[in-house]
This record gives sequence, C-alpha cells and structure tokens, in this order.
Amino acid sequence: MKRVIGFGIIGLLFVSMLFSGVNVVLATELPYARIYPTVELSLGAKVTVGDYTITFKDTDKYFTTAVLLISGPSGTSTVFAKEGSTTCYPSSDKCLLAFKVAIWTVNSKPVAYVDILSPLKKVNSNPIKLGVGGIYTFPVGKIKVYSITNTSATFAVYLPNNQIKKITVKVNSSEGVTYNINSDYRYSNFVYISVISTSKSYVSFDLYIPEVPATTIKTSSSGSSSESQSSTSQSAPSFALLYNGILYTNEKLPITINNTKYYIQLVSVVSTKATVRVYKGSTSLGVFFVNVGAIQELKNTPFKISLQQTEPTYNRASLLIYGPEDAQVTPILRSANIIATINTVPKAVMLGDDMIIVVSVENKGKGDAYDVTVAAPIPNGFQLVSTTESWTFKSLPAFTKMPALIYVLRPTKVGKFDIGKVLVKYYDDQSLETGQVKTIYSAPLTGIIVYGVPKISVSALAYNGSGFGNYVHTRINQEVKLNFTISAQKGNPAYEFIKNATLYLVLPKGLQGNSVIPIGDLKAGSSKTVQTTVRVMNQTLYNIGAVLIYYDPVGNRHELTLGNLITINSIPPEVVTKEVKVWPSESEIVPYVGQLLTKSKNPQKLTEELLVELAPYTTNESLSQYLNKVLNGTNSTDLAKIAYETVATYYQPPNPWKPLAIIFILVTLVLAGVTYNYWRELEALKEKVLRKKQRRPGGLPKKDEEEDEIELL
Repeated sequence: MKRVIGFGIIGLLFVSMLFSGVNVVLATELPYARIYPTVELSLGAKVTVGDYTITFKDTDKYFTTAVLLISGPSGTSTVFAKEGSTTCYPSSDKCLLAFKVAIWTVNSKPVAYVDILSPLKKVNSNPIKLGVGGIYTFPVGKIKVYSITNTSATFAVYLPNNQIKKITVKVNSSEGVTYNINSDYRYSNFVYISVISTSKSYVSFDLYIPEVPATTIKTSSSGSSSESQSSTSQSAPSFALLYNGILYTNEKLPITINNTKYYIQLVSVVSTKATVRVYKGSTSLGVFFVNVGAIQELKNTPFKISLQQTEPTYNRASLLIYGPEDAQVTPILRSANIIATINTVPKAVMLGDDMIIVVSVENKGKGDAYDVTVAAPIPNGFQLVSTTESWTFKSLPAFTKMPALIYVLRPTKVGKFDIGKVLVKYYDDQSLETGQVKTIYSAPLTGIIVYGVPKISVSALAYNGSGFGNYVHTRINQEVKLNFTISAQKGNPAYEFIKNATLYLVLPKGLQGNSVIPIGDLKAGSSKTVQTTVRVMNQTLYNIGAVLIYYDPVGNRHELTLGNLITINSIPPEVVTKEVKVWPSESEIVPYVGQLLTKSKNPQKLTEELLVELAPYTTNESLSQYLNKVLNGTNSTDLAKIAYETVATYYQPPNPWKPLAIIFILVTLVLAGVTYNYWRELEALKEKVLRKKQRRPGGLPKKDEEEDEIELL
C-alpha cells in the first residue's frame, strides 16, 4: 500500500492535536509520541509497529467505527476505534498504544486512515543531574549534556541509525526529539526532555520515552507485505487529516491543492449540526449540512468533514477536515482580546485591616492567548500580605476566563488612595508571527479610602454649688451637676474620627438623673463637653462610672469602659467633742494658786508639787528651807506660806517639757536624802550588833555612855 500523507501536513496535524486535547495524557499534560504520516489501511491490511501488529478487520455499516485487531507480546485484542475519538490499547487504564481513525470509501470499499500514538512514560524515578559532558543511557539511546546556562541547557541525543541531534530546553520547559524510523516514517517525541533547574555545575531534568519505543514499522495489504510500503490499487486516492481545530461562522479556511485555492466556510452552527460551504476560488461548490459525530463527504469536492462539537454561544464548531495528502492548509491567525479588571469590596476600610483585591482576566477574542503574565499593583501606603502579586499561565483559550486572582493588601496610613492598574502581557497567533509581545492594562482601581480612629479620653468634674472636683460633698435631696469632657487625640480630622458616640453613666441606686448622654461625632484633635444633673436621695458614698459607645467611620461598633469617674459623698459630718486645757494668764496665776490651795484636799502635796515646778527658776533660800522642813516634818501652814511666796515672786509661764525634767530632778534629790539618812541609821545599827557579838563571859561591864549611844542608834 502506498504512503498517504506528506510531512508538512502531518506537522500541522500534530500542532492541531496539541490544542484539541488528544495529546494530553495523565495529570502531567504530556503530549503523545506519534508516528507520522498517517497510515492508510484497506480492509484486511495491517501495519506492524515494533512488536505490535494492527490489522484493519472491519467497519460498522455507517463507516464511522473501525474494528482493529491488535496482536502483541501479551496476546491479541480487538479495538473499536470510533471516528473523532481516541481509543487506547489494551485499555484506557493501561494505555500502550492509542489510535485515531478516519474512514473513507473507495469504490464502495472502506479505507481507514490511522494515526498511531503512544503515551510517554518517565524513564527516571528521581531527577537526573548531569554536568557538562555527562551522559545518561536509556533503553533506546543515550543523552549527553552539551552546555548549561542560567536559563537553559543544550543536549546531544544519540538514537539508533540516526544522526546526533542537538536540542536546547529552557528551565521549566519541555522539548521533544523526533526519531527517523526510516525514509518514510517519523516518530515524534521519541525522546522528551523536561528541564527542572540549572546551575553553574549541573542541570536537573526528567526524561520521557514512548510506552512502545518502536524503531521499525512495516505495512502490508491482505496478500503481501513490504517494509513501509503498501500495494493497493493505484487508483485509490490518498487522503490525510488536513485540519483539526475550530472554525467560527463566516471564517474561510484556505486550502491549496495543486496551486488551486479552496476555501471551507462555516456558515452557521446549532447545537446538533453545522452548515458548511466549499469554494473553489470564488466559485461556490455547494452547501453541506454536517451532523455532530458523523463524517460527511462533501460531494463534488476533494474534502471530507467530521463535525466534533458545536458551540452556538460562540458561533463556532470543532472540525476534522480530510483531503488529498499533498494539500496545504493556511492556518487562520486569530487575535486574542484580553480584558483585565481589578476591584475590591468595600472600598472604605479601617487602618490595619486587610483588603482583598480581586483581579479578573478574560479572553473575549476568537484567538487563544499564550504565555499570559498578570502583574498586580502595590501602591505606596500599602503592605503586601499575601505571598503572590503576579501570575503566569501557559495559555488562555478564546472566550475563557481565568479563575479569580486574589491578593491581600494592608493599609499603613490613612487617606484616599488609588491602587492602580493590572498589567497583562501575552502572545496570540498574530503576535507569534511577529514575535512581539502584547501588553494591556486594566482600568485603575481608584477611590480607596482608609480611615482611622483617634485615641479617645474622657475626664469628669462634679459641681456641688460651691466648687468643682471629681470628689464632692453634698446633702440629701440636693442636686449635683456633672460635666464630662470627651477628647480625641490629634490626627487627620478628615479620615480619623468617631461617629454617633453616646456616654452611658453607671448611676448607683440612690442617685436620680439621666444616664444616657448623646455625644455625636468627634474628629481627631477636637473635644466636646456635656452636662447632666443628678439628685442625691440617700446618705452614702456614690461612685459614678461610665461606658462610651461609638462607631468608627465604616460602621464598626466600639465600647470603651471608663470605670469610676466621680465620687459624691452625702454622709453628714460627725461632731467630735474634745476637752482642751486652758492655762491661766500671768496676772491670774497668784489668785489661781491660792484658790487651788484653798480647795485642795491635800494642800501640802499640792504645795510640794508647785515648789518642784518652781525650783529651777529660783535661788531663794526658801527652797532649801522647804527641803529641810520636809525632811524634819515642818507643818503644812509654813509650807503653804513658803510656796505662796515662792510662786508669787518667781513664777514664769510653764514650759510643757520642763516640768517632767524638774520633777525627776527633785524626786531624785528627795530620794537621795532619804536614802542617805536610812544608810546612816543602818550603819549605826550594824556597829551596835557587832559590839554585842564581841562580848565574852567574864568581861567587864560596859560603861553607861556606851549603852546610851547604842540606844540612840
């Protein structure tokens, strides 16, 4: 059987598969490795890829499903490959080979056009690390690190019966190497390299190869076989998949066949079918109605169309277009239309609160956007709280919207601010042709107001009719005026203030008055004084507290407990009687002493005490005479006379500290005299006793003088 597809068309097919989802496997979104060109199999013909043989056994009556018989190392299985879908062998859970088919009828006999694919598998379990010149060997070849930079690495790939191929891969990117099986067939992504990171000394990367890394391919008809050849009738036309993608209504897809221009136009689209018109040059060849899921032959034209999906909302449809293998399709270059917005709710916030900024990016154009980078603004006066302020996406398809991009800012000062614009950079089909990145900005986010609350203080005074203070006295049933001053600390009055403030007094039982005092709004740097009156109903001590309730500029409620501000004492003063000693004046002292002596029950003792007081102030002989008379028992009349004379002559106003000292001295003198007399009598008695002890029997009798002396003692 003859080879059917040209290399350029297969390249276009591969690109279209990348965007159609056919090439996506597992969660890593790796492309399939693919054998191209497409293999053409008549009924009963087969193709052998490595150890696997694929035979086209049959088709359904509608020519929409090919029955393929697959023989391999584990046995033989039958696969039903439906047009427009990808079918896995042996199962979708364990896919070794995948097939995508299109069925054509030639002379009323079916012909299957089969794309053979194989999922990629990772060779290494851990990232491979190699320096320049390092070599890594894998089952079907080896790879050598040629050079390393900060952003990329260049590899030399060695494959059987192929020339050395060099490939440069950027960090966080992947590239594939095509294997030339023979002069007719190629195996794309036969080696697939994904670079993780680079450094001065090594590159870290992952390596992938196909699940079936075949290095040989053979085709045969039902009766003969030849390597990479077929022997079907030369009259059978050769067809290939020319286009796999989207067409919008009124778009014309240019296709060139033997220098003749054809155009396929999507006229209209509904949920289940689409209308297609084919032009040859400017001449219409006909209008065709194509149902979803079916392949439609466009009679009198060299094309066949399979309608994969319709999207009436966007006036577009996904199509597979088949035609001659030498046909060339000119891709339609569509522009993306990126719209970005930035917003936050609410726009009025308090100082220190977090602001959630929401960025939306949408592609409203017909073309896809690639390498989309979104950068969010961070103005002065704000701090970035979240960990990101920019995002990058590999692609943003037409008429799709990114999920909400969110970042968090925290204001650091009060005032009115503009957050700014979102910056978006991207490529589309048109800019990829020119290599110029496109840049757009969102409308700016403006009118952000940041408020603050100034520090609030409250002072209080009470007036009881005679004076102000925070501690006052009053009487029962009296009124006391209370003054409260609410002050706000200095700041920016335009953005720092409180609203709807109210002072709630905590009045104890027994005080009557208004406990709710409206304050209103208060700006930074200002104060207000309010008054109220309370009536005292009981005799007690009252402590008046208060609570200030207010709202910040955005409506949040705040409560400030102030504790005790004023004390009112309504307890009457207690009368305390205390006796105070009154001293007579100097002119009154003489008659006063006389009255005391006259009324005294013991005038002698009183006289003695007076003389003790007077002793330090006199040198008169009367004091000595008094002392002698005390010792000798002088009568009280004489004592009174002496005391009177002494007092009258030498009296001075008393010193409150001297009397105690004088009394102590006089008492000491008197006691000393008494002690002395007692001592003399005791000594005399001792001598008399001693003399009596010294008498012995037979001694001479004492003289009369000695006996008298002893008696006197």
